[in-house]
Amino acid sequence: MAIHTAVFRHQTTVLSAGDFNQIEAVNDGLFLITGGRLVLPADMWLVASFAQSPNISAARVSSASLRRISPAHIVPVNPPATQFEPSIMVYPTSPLRLPAQEEISVEVLTAAPDTDLFSILWVADGRTPAPAGDSFWIRYTSSTATTPGQWTTLNVLYDTPLAAGVYAVIGIQHTCPGGTGLCSRLIFDGQTLRPGVLPITGTTTMRSNWVFYDGSLGVLGTFRSYSPPRVEVLASGVENAHQGYLRVVRISDVDFAAPGAAAGPARTYG
Repeated sequence: MAIHTAVFRHQTTVLSAGDFNQIEAVNDGLFLITGGRLVLPADMWLVASFAQSPNISAARVSSASLRRISPAHIVPVNPPATQFEPSIMVYPTSPLRLPAQEEISVEVLTAAPDTDLFSILWVADGRTPAPAGDSFWIRYTSSTATTPGQWTTLNVLYDTPLAAGVYAVIGIQHTCPGGTGLCSRLIFDGQTLRPGVLPITGTTTMRSNWVFYDGSLGVLGTFRSYSPPRVEVLASGVENAHQGYLRVVRISDVDFAAPGAAAGPARTYG
């Protein structure tokens, strides 16, 4: 049971104001994209959403199933100004079901013509509650330069080696001080889905949204002490001074779990 982070972005042509306009899903080589819309390989659940543009008024997630009742509006939306805590629509305990093979789109309404629109969807195939036990924040850094507009895998250095065992990740934060970071994701051994977070720009006075701190999303993935998660970043510019933190819980002294296997009792949404 895991979460995947999908990014949508539009910055080529000017989109007119006063109408909802579709913005395109960013290709990550994992999920099918057709007509700028995301196609899920299996039934999944929408657990959080985010939308931003200079002149944004409203945003919504749309699919054939959702439109039978109503598109899922993203409330509140975000102007691009730096914020202490980004506004993210969160529903981890009552997520919306998104059927397999349906085309999922993000549509944005702006108050004035716009060329830079951006959204993130967090979709899950289920939820494994965060395990009991002491949790620790571990820090990493990287000087890998991002390629603008493309997912870039970082060469990451963790501050301190961990004691031998298996660990569950239940929280995440990533900093892109240049202010062009769009999304940061974790890559776990043996796990296809890649959980992620909206990067922040400051390391001392800013933080990610609370849902990435308190364990509400459950286990994001597990790893062996000698093979911690890899990190990839999508940015609109060049970022080369990354810093991040993972909140981890040690769940086993002996390596009983397969790479990427979730810890604790699994619970499927629905």
